[in-house]
Amino acid sequence: MGLKKYCPACDTEKSVKLFSRASVRSDGLSGWCKKCMQEKAVKYLANKRKRSREYRACIRLEVLTHYSGGVPKCQCCGIEFLEFLSLDHIYGGGTKQRKRVGAHIYIWVKKNNWPDGFRVLCCNCNQSLGAYGYCPHANL
Repeated sequence: MGLKKYCPACDTEKSVKLFSRASVRSDGLSGWCKKCMQEKAVKYLANKRKRSREYRACIRLEVLTHYSGGVPKCQCCGIEFLEFLSLDHIYGGGTKQRKRVGAHIYIWVKKNNWPDGFRVLCCNCNQSLGAYGYCPHANL
């Protein structure tokens, strides 16, 4: 019949083959069965992703607000849709910095005490400046 162990998570007794090894425990097996541990991990990771997304959104809003001097808006065309706004390197070098510090520029900016050389632009103005060296709004 084989050895059995109780899993408190699913409230059933199961074969020890359904438990992972855990050398720190007295019986050498995990407290929960593999299935319950996997379900716990899936829930944990989903919650972690959600919290990370919320944290980055809050930091992004804080950074855009700081560099706009109040209400986040594009310094070129004045658009205020938060979804369209981005942080721009005034003197270029964004790709080089992204390779050096990683993808989370907003977190880096806050941790480094709001360094100079950044401004808030909408994606259209930012793209135009990067691709053509000027923004059509500047001629209006």
